[in-house]
Amino acid sequence: MLAILLWPRGDYRISSIENGNTIFLDNGTTVKLIGVYDTEESREYLENNYINVKVALISDASAPFNPNRLGSNETVYAYVAQKNDGQCINSVLISTGASALNETDYLTDSLKSYKKLYEIARTNHR
Repeated sequence: MLAILLWPRGDYRISSIENGNTIFLDNGTTVKLIGVYDTEESREYLENNYINVKVALISDASAPFNPNRLGSNETVYAYVAQKNDGQCINSVLISTGASALNETDYLTDSLKSYKKLYEIARTNHR
């Protein structure tokens, strides 16, 4: 049941890139990528790999929104997943080194999960 609640929702395409952590969807919504810094590398990576890609959005508890009812001129903070494979674009930017993890903006859900994983890893490596 939890997987259904967390599964990415909405059906949009990335129409353009504003900068390294901000994209525009085909319906006019502006999306700030949670956990990603605006760097030249992340902007280039987004432009080279994600223009016109179908995506779905996942909100964070600290910045909730309804991903099925987004309107033009709306700005949301979200995790963005590719529709074809479910891969999280935010995570790709961080794992490729295009951006460091930005822990200052809207990471309530993620930081809790990451901290749990960190504690498990630390405990297992003692």
